[in-house]
Parts: sequence; C-alpha cells; structure tokens
Amino acid sequence: GSGTKTLGGDVTVANDLTIDPVVTIAMDANNLTVAGDTDINGTVTISTATLDADGTFDATSGNVTFSDDGNLLVAGDVESLGILSDNFGTVTYDGVDQTVFSDDYYNLTAGGGSGTKTLGGGVTVANDLTIDTDVTIAMDTHPLTVTNATDIDGTLAVAGNTLTLDGVNDIDGIITISTGTVDANGAFDATDGTITFTDAGDLNLSSVVTDLGTLSTTNGTVTYDGIDQTVFLDTYYNLTAGGGSGTKTLGGDVTVANDLT
Repeated sequence: GSGTKTLGGDVTVANDLTIDPVVTIAMDANNLTVAGDTDINGTVTISTATLDADGTFDATSGNVTFSDDGNLLVAGDVESLGILSDNFGTVTYDGVDQTVFSDDYYNLTAGGGSGTKTLGGGVTVANDLTIDTDVTIAMDTHPLTVTNATDIDGTLAVAGNTLTLDGVNDIDGIITISTGTVDANGAFDATDGTITFTDAGDLNLSSVVTDLGTLSTTNGTVTYDGIDQTVFLDTYYNLTAGGGSGTKTLGGDVTVANDLT
C-alpha cells in the first residue's frame, strides 16, 4: 500500500499498530493510543496530538515526524525511533524501568511516576530535559547533553561520564556524581535540591549560581570556571577557581573541607 491515512478523530488500538513502508498516518490534532506493540515501517506525523504507545515501539525503518508541540509517550521497550524530528515535539519515557534509546531529541521527559530510565547510548537534547518526581535517569557510561533548560524534580545519576548542561538549570531533586563531570554552562539553581558526590567527581559552573542546595562535603570538586563570578556561600569539599581568567568574588562565608585551588 501507499498514501496518507489521516485520523478523523481520536483513535484507540486495542492490540498492535503496524504502519507499512511508504504509508503515512497523519495524526494532526487527534490522539492515537496503542495498547500493544507499535511497528512503524512508514511514517507517523504528529502535530499537537499525543501518540501513546504502551507496548514495544520499533520505528527501525520508519519516521517519527513532529510538526508542532506534540507528544510521543513510550511505556515499553524502544527498539528504535527511526528518523526522529529534533526541532519539535516531546518524547516521554513513562514506563517504570526503561532504556532510553540513543538519539537526538528535541524535548525529552523521564516520566511515569517511578522507575529508572537508563541511557542506552549517548543522548542529545536539542531543547529541554525534564525528570519528574520519583523518577531517575541513570547515565551509565554514556554522555548526556542538554542545549536548553534542565528541570530535575527526580534524580539524575552521573557515573563516569559527562553531563553537559548548556541552558538554565532548575534542580529541585537530586544530582548524584560518582567519578564523572557535570559541566553546567547556564544559570544554576538547586535551591530545593541536593548535589551528592559519591566519589571524586566534578561540578563545573560557568554562569550565575543561585544556590547549590544540600551539597556534599565529603567528596567531589566544585569549579567556578566562568570569568567574573560570585562564589556561592557554602561548605565545599574541594573548591577550584578556574576558567583561566576573571575574578571570583565570595558571596558570603565559604568553608573548604579539603583543598582550595
């Protein structure tokens, strides 16, 4: 077959959905819910609607195309996202324990209310990353890069890898850092959050720091590597004034439990 099949309203599939090669399902603003497995060999286009896939999702030979702020919810195993738009749309992993498929996303959300979402490879988020309350993203050995805003209400576990945060960061949950590096290039606010070092990891801060929340004082190094910055008043384990130039001005009383560089 071929051609475009346009949804005339919200559609629910009680079992499996298959889209054949050279066939397109155009959702427009109509929601599509699939209780079983989703196999996309052709194309699905999503405007402002939600594709809610509860079973295994496989778009190995297909295309997932967002044209606006639509949503793809995946609750099961993700074999492939095919050719995925990275200029619109949000992909939400809303199962319990899942592997986040290695890909370039526009918006990425770790949701579902519980469980651990483990990176299956390097992941790049072109816009915003959101981690919901009681949900964990475990980076394992893989890098994660976020271009715009990061909103962590759950937990982000950094192991021996690099988390790059280029936008504004709102940390109301937890970041745990083992031997890896968090490179925060945008404004950083952990007012209601926790930064936990479990080993000799690094937190690099290049912009304005509003608060470091509850900060570990038994492991880890915090480096201010912007140019002219205010060092947030806190107790640090290791503190480094870096970046190659500029003045770091204390914003209040600072205690360093181990080394100052």
